[in-house]
Amino acid sequence: MGQVRDVVITRRTGFCYGVREAIDYAKTAAAEGKKTHTLGQVVHNEGVIEQLEAQGIRTVGTLDEVQEGSAVVIRAHGVTPEVMDRAKSRGLEVIDGTCTWVIQEQRALESLVADGYTIVLLGTPKHPEVVGLLGFAPDAIVVDEEEDWARIPRTKRMALISQST
Repeated sequence: MGQVRDVVITRRTGFCYGVREAIDYAKTAAAEGKKTHTLGQVVHNEGVIEQLEAQGIRTVGTLDEVQEGSAVVIRAHGVTPEVMDRAKSRGLEVIDGTCTWVIQEQRALESLVADGYTIVLLGTPKHPEVVGLLGFAPDAIVVDEEEDWARIPRTKRMALISQST
């Protein structure tokens, strides 16, 4: 076998900008001395999670694990409006790291639902982004597998939104 002489890493490697931004928000909050949490893993990378933990940034599964007055970073996947409202009502400092693409999806869903569209959401049902999007379109039909397509009604006012991650 031959030997590898050069390894070239492309300029566009690593995490998407939404994830990088959420990580930066968490690091900044911790550096400012805030008790900082991320609601769910900010990225699916154990090395990065360990680095964040070393900086005092704790990953939590629910808002119930966050003490009043603490900062909570919403990861790039976003959350439902109810989660945002609950975090604010509990006196938490909400640092919204929702990816701008996801925010655009959320706004589009709100508008489409208000206009009476049937929403079809192409994505993984329990994925955090899909769960968050369903907060903007609770009656959406989530399709992941081919057999799910049979549940889509025939209607003229239908919108297809796709999970971005």
